[in-house]
Order: sequence, then C-alpha cells, then structure tokens
Amino acid sequence: MSEPLAEAFKALLVLPQTTKLYDGTVDANPTYPYVLLRADFRMVHDRSMTRAGQSYRLPARTTISALTSSAVRAAATPVVDSLEGARLVVPGWSCGTVESVPNEQHILEDFDVTDTATGKHPLYLVLDWVFVASRN
Repeated sequence: MSEPLAEAFKALLVLPQTTKLYDGTVDANPTYPYVLLRADFRMVHDRSMTRAGQSYRLPARTTISALTSSAVRAAATPVVDSLEGARLVVPGWSCGTVESVPNEQHILEDFDVTDTATGKHPLYLVLDWVFVASRN
C-alpha cells in the first residue's frame, strides 16, 4: 500500500500485540487471530461542473480471522473501535470520517483453509469501510 490515503487508513488501526495485521495478502501459515487489510485506490466521488475531481472515495475492507467465533469477535472489537468515526490526517488532503458499510456478513467458517497447528478451519468476518477526501 503506497497511496498516502491508504497508508493513513492503515495507520488508524490500533490492534493488540496478540493480533497480527496483514496488508493485502496473508502468509501461507498465518498467525491467528489476524486482520487482513485491503484499502483500494481512491476513486472520484464528486466532480465539479468542469468534470474535474473534487472529492475522492476510498473503500477498504478488513477481514478478521481466528479459530473460534469468540476470538473473531474479540479481534473485531479493536478494529471497529479504531476505525468507526475516525478522521485521517494526510498532508494536502481534507478527510471525512471513516464509516462502516453494512454488508450483512456473518462470521463464517473457511472450509478451504485448515490451520496446520490445530487442524481446525478458521472463522472469518468481513467488515467494509469507506471515507471521502478532497485535496486542499
């Protein structure tokens, strides 16, 4: 992630030392619990009358994975606490607050993955986020 807005979004995440943060991809043998962050590149959200971009939207997704549903909920709490309503500070940009995007996603079991240490299928929860920013 090299785009300044995406990097600032990543910096908002305050996780306990027991939760690993992966940026974009997960290791072949991940450490549980973990949070996978995917912050997309900004896209034009609003245009001026001359069609120039005035504000930009940056969607992001956090996937929380653990070996039990209670561990998923426990790992998701600091993600929500650190992102919901937070405001990025990025030189040259005026940023709105980060908002969760309802996706009706439940905690699901990943039958395609088996933890080598426990033989269990991990569980995961997807949380979607968005914020809008404009250049100063």
